[in-house]
Parts: sequence; C-alpha cells; structure tokens
Amino acid sequence: MNAVTSVKSRRTAARWGGWRTRAAAGGSAAPAVLLVLVLALTGGLPFVGPAGAAEPDPERSDGSPAAAGDAPFGHWLRDVLGPRLPEDGSAAARDAGAPEGGGERTPLDAPRFSRVSAASSFAPVPPHGLLNAVTHDTEAVPPGARIGVRQWTDPEGTTVRLRVGGLEPGRAYGAHVHTRPCGAEPDSSGPHYQHRRDPEQPSTDPRYANPDNEVWLDFTTDEAGDGTAEARQDWNFRPGEARSVVLHAHHTATEDGAAGTAGARLACFTVPFAAQR
Repeated sequence: MNAVTSVKSRRTAARWGGWRTRAAAGGSAAPAVLLVLVLALTGGLPFVGPAGAAEPDPERSDGSPAAAGDAPFGHWLRDVLGPRLPEDGSAAARDAGAPEGGGERTPLDAPRFSRVSAASSFAPVPPHGLLNAVTHDTEAVPPGARIGVRQWTDPEGTTVRLRVGGLEPGRAYGAHVHTRPCGAEPDSSGPHYQHRRDPEQPSTDPRYANPDNEVWLDFTTDEAGDGTAEARQDWNFRPGEARSVVLHAHHTATEDGAAGTAGARLACFTVPFAAQR
C-alpha cells in the first residue's frame, strides 16, 4: 500500500468511525449506509466474493501489492499460473533485443505481459444481485469450487491459462471464453468469442467454431477435482468483447454441425479480458 492509499484509507476509516459513533448515539444510520454505497460504487471498497476473498483488480496487472498475489487465492493461483512480470520488468523486457546467442526473437522467446489475473470461488445464483463466479449445476461444480484465470498479451497474440479446483473428480469438462459477463441464466454469458465471427449463430461450422478461431480451455480433473488448461492464439481480443469463461458438461466437439458445442453450461466466471494495447 502506498502512502497516498494509506492516507486515504485512514481518512475513510476516520469518517466511517465518526458516523458509526453518531449512529450509536441515536443518530440516523442513513449517512453510514450512503457512505458505504458511495465507496462501493467508486471503487473505495473491494468486491468480496462468495468465499469472502477480495477480488483482484483485473486491470492491475503490474505486480503491485494490490494485485492478485495478495488475495487468499493468490498462492493457489500463482503455483500453476506463474508470477506476473513487475512493471519495470515489463518495460525492460519490452525494450530487450534479440535473445542471447543472436538470431531473431521467436514467439516463445518474446516477453509476455500479464494483463488480467483473477480468482474466485463458485456459488449458486443469488436471489438478488450477481456474483462474478456462479454455478448452475451444483453437482458438477459444487459451491466453493475454485477458479483462476490469467491472460498474457504480446504483439504476437494472447495466452489464456485456466486453473480449477474442487470440481467433480475424474471428469471431462469443456471450457471457452464467452462474449458476455455471467448472469442469472446459463445463456447470459452469450456465445463463444470468435476472432472471425460466424455470420450464422449459434456457430457450429468448423471453419469458425474451432480452437484456432475461439479460445478452448477443455480439461479433465484429477482425483482431487483439480484441472488446468492453456490456449495460445496468434490474435488478441477486441476491446470489451471477451467477458467470461464458461465451464461445460463435456469436451468440445469438432465435427461439422456440432463444432464448438460442449453440452450444458455448468458454471461461469466473469473475467474482463484485455485487448492488446
């Protein structure tokens, strides 16, 4: 936490304490409620997910203390998804020349700049409001099951890595990036994100519904219900059009007329994926 944030937090705590004291003395609690609402809407309070964990700010991808590594899921996420480049490291990597030994820098040599890192736990759809990680099938995706997503971008494309934990053991799941945030209904997350949009929707044409034109993250869980997947694309997302990861009932089909389908939508995790700057 930097000095500005620290001072701001102390001032906020002082104001909150003063209003709480006045409310306890018989004053109206309305000002305190209003303050909490204002702070929540303006970013002064972190979003708290179903597990009580403050969600990492997906736009803070510079490795600062406010990033995902400080959340309760941070160590779990980092074990598989790997650390993010610090802000100054990213700049140094961006300015780096050819790899040691000469020759041109290949995509594997090229630095990857982390843009999004988020983790949460699933919960059933609440009667009011929305969560960022919802399960529509509590047997296949039990409440409390975990999900983490990390995205890297570079001039050559984007990489998305997925980790899940606490799902049904030994089961095959489909997973894709979708175009809309999660909602109360399974279909709220919209269709798969496609680099080249299929004019016919829902898309089942393998010329469009394929792992090169979409982001497929299929996995099979181990005996503990954990699984991982990664997809690498030679393109980047359009701004604001990739908004969630959806878990499906089985691995994704590839045959004509069924390409891209993976059964029922079991759960959804809202992730505001980033476009290449």
